[in-house]
Amino acid sequence: MVLNLLPDSSAVNVVVVFHHMPADADLDDLRAAGVAGGTRFHNLPMVMINATKSQVAAISALSSVRSLYSNKTFEFFTHDTRMLTAQARVTTDNILTARNNGLRFPAEASRRPCSTRELMLLIPISPSARK
Repeated sequence: MVLNLLPDSSAVNVVVVFHHMPADADLDDLRAAGVAGGTRFHNLPMVMINATKSQVAAISALSSVRSLYSNKTFEFFTHDTRMLTAQARVTTDNILTARNNGLRFPAEASRRPCSTRELMLLIPISPSARK
């Protein structure tokens, strides 16, 4: 479990998913757990917060909470693999260019790091325990 790897004082970005659209009482429960604020999604039954290990543990015990996810950013550095994937040959290969309707693969595109978001289950909560 990811939560066990955190120091007690470290805060993580957490997505709290509720069984229903969070009401004011649900937000009060988060405040009672020590969470000062967060981002409320008005079309999704979730709130994004920063929380410590003990706060996450307290929130996981709330009956209105369906699941908790860690929300972290990580980066892929595709430019580091250009030599392995023979990218220089791809950008100048006339057969590949012809198959791509005459458009060449842009050489500069693979030199920039890409970033993506990952949602990772922080505390598994069985469905039967939350009904």
